[in-house]
Amino acid sequence: MNILRFVYRYSQSLSYRLSEQGQGFSYQINLHCNDTVKSFWHDIPIYPVKDQYNIINVGIEIPKERLAKFEVSKTIKYNPIVQDQKKKKNSDEKELRYYAQFAPFNYGFIPQTWENSTVDLHDGFKGDDDPLDILDLSNQSNLRPGDIFQAKIIGAFCVLDQDEIDWKILVLNTEEADKLQVNEYSDFEKKNGDISRLILNRFRYIKTFDGKKENTILFNNQIFDAKKAVDVVRDGHQQYLDLLKNPKLNQKRKEFQITQ
Repeated sequence: MNILRFVYRYSQSLSYRLSEQGQGFSYQINLHCNDTVKSFWHDIPIYPVKDQYNIINVGIEIPKERLAKFEVSKTIKYNPIVQDQKKKKNSDEKELRYYAQFAPFNYGFIPQTWENSTVDLHDGFKGDDDPLDILDLSNQSNLRPGDIFQAKIIGAFCVLDQDEIDWKILVLNTEEADKLQVNEYSDFEKKNGDISRLILNRFRYIKTFDGKKENTILFNNQIFDAKKAVDVVRDGHQQYLDLLKNPKLNQKRKEFQITQ
């Protein structure tokens, strides 16, 4: 492995290193714990505190005010974080994907979750085949792709993204949530004015910059409270556990190179 550099990091629940290798299309960020390469998707425990389901570990893919679209790879061994790619218009040639607008939040994933792409999740629509997404609404502005921390679940909304179900889980860094006494999204919203409109509009129109149709915010644009969001995450974790063991999902395990 040709390492460009190591970054030493620490979260509330684990110490780890991030290594960077390659550049451009081959650039990737790898996770290391105890000098062993680990998977961002499989090896970070979803729940850092036993039986406390509103506190989860989250990983950052796209820090706020960044345009490069990074994501956990489901098909590369150890699931490094890589930059997404897309086809150029009127060509089969690929290019790295960038967003057209900055986001006012940190964006990332919940380890050990999966939105099942093989079953009906709502009104005949299936999941988007990815780990659950998070929007970290904390004031943290110095995060990097690959950073991991504990977060409190405060809400959720559901996007029908190009005919796929794609839940977005709203979280705050646990330290900030405790300091501000935020337990529900409504608590956060009271302190942040027009934030709901900004968030929902971003996900409604985000694909139109690529010439695709608008997304739909399901359930009448509702942003659910923490209880519903916790249930969505627990279900996403159960779908992930099924992915690991259900004989009907053997093809998916092969696709994702899951051997356990």
